[in-house]
Amino acid sequence: MQQTNPQSLQNGKAYMGTQSQSSANNIQRGDPTSSSLWRSGMGQGYEVRTQQTEIHHSTKANKHKIAKAFRTTSSEALCVLAGTTPIVIRTEEAVRRFNLSKGLGDSTTPVDRDVEPKHWPHPVDIAPVIEVQEYEYINIRMFTDGSKSELGVGAGVAIFRRTEFVTQLQYRLDSRCSNNQAEQLAIVKALEALDSLNIDDNNQRTAAVITDSRVALDSIKNTHNHSFLIEEIRRTLWKLERTRWNVVFSWAKSHVRITGNELADQLAKAAARDTDKKISYNRTPKSTIYKELEDEAMTKWQKAWEGSPEAALTRQFFPSIYDRIKAKLQVTPNFTALITGHGKTRAYLHRFKLLGSLECPCGKEDQNADHLIFRCNLLQQQRETLKKETTKLGPWPPNKQELINKYLKQFMNFANSIDFELLQ
Repeated sequence: MQQTNPQSLQNGKAYMGTQSQSSANNIQRGDPTSSSLWRSGMGQGYEVRTQQTEIHHSTKANKHKIAKAFRTTSSEALCVLAGTTPIVIRTEEAVRRFNLSKGLGDSTTPVDRDVEPKHWPHPVDIAPVIEVQEYEYINIRMFTDGSKSELGVGAGVAIFRRTEFVTQLQYRLDSRCSNNQAEQLAIVKALEALDSLNIDDNNQRTAAVITDSRVALDSIKNTHNHSFLIEEIRRTLWKLERTRWNVVFSWAKSHVRITGNELADQLAKAAARDTDKKISYNRTPKSTIYKELEDEAMTKWQKAWEGSPEAALTRQFFPSIYDRIKAKLQVTPNFTALITGHGKTRAYLHRFKLLGSLECPCGKEDQNADHLIFRCNLLQQQRETLKKETTKLGPWPPNKQELINKYLKQFMNFANSIDFELLQ
């Protein structure tokens, strides 16, 4: 049988047509409108059909390069080493994100999407957003705040006429809503409450919205922000301007014993805890749903990883996908060879008839990853350095998962110190 150069097995070229490479890249970025997907059933959203062979080859070739892996390494191990979600799971997530952003699909979850351009107010119908530092001359002072914790999400408003307390408002939001939404809802409700104050004297129709949310103020000023609550604030400001109200905004530092601000904070927290209070706002932020989709994709990946018949050795080092994604991993060819069992070792080369014997030159046993890491006499010096570092925190030998989770830097140094040519 003709022998093959071992190097030819590493980083070998796979067929990658221009279209398949572009399609794979688009899908990995989360673009479900690439040429690898067909539209079908416009009323139902997009159904995904992948050009499986081309995308498999193109994405696997990319992962070989990222992971510094031999061509025989399984796709499952490559995904873990490269830290990239498997293409099928990633595509499903991308399509669901796309359908969500366009309001497609059969989801009944109320989503806080941006207001469509056709519903934006005309520029002449947008009231100016004026921010001031001092508000002593303002007649009506409305302190607003939002709160989100494990107990819930709430918004609070405390309204004063000069220094005289007038009324307070409380609102509870759905538990998936964000703190920013609570801050913005409080501002909407404060503005809507102005008309109920029955102030007929136009000279007294001055109001200040005082918030400790810099994000909320910047969002209102940002003309490119068209989220639902921000547009509600702009619409209400315009209505108030037409009824002779002069409204300004002011930022107040939180928790500095400003009476109105402290009261609004207490109201928001109380509303968040009050499970008997009716939900006043339930539009879930897209960011929350995107995070849930990411978590769901991670769970699918973990389940597929645990059930895969491939990459048993790699799974001993990386049993948890979540831990792998958290790890800051700079892979090298030596590290990949030890983690996957594909490449460089005599056991691997013997398997492909490239060497006559799989026994290690140390004469102790077959040369595989376990032998090199824990027992090979030829690597005793490097192993002693690794052992010295690891025994500071635990007994020797650590298991393979601990080598990654607790001693990654030391283990990486050990792997990179191996001269495989001297071990052949």
